[in-house]
Amino acid sequence: GRILWLRFYQICLCIPSKIDFT
Repeated sequence: GRILWLRFYQICLCIPSKIDFT
């Protein structure tokens, strides 16, 4: 399940990214 892990990693990076944009 490497794809799942990469997906989860992108989401984790996406969350703080959105917070930073706010």
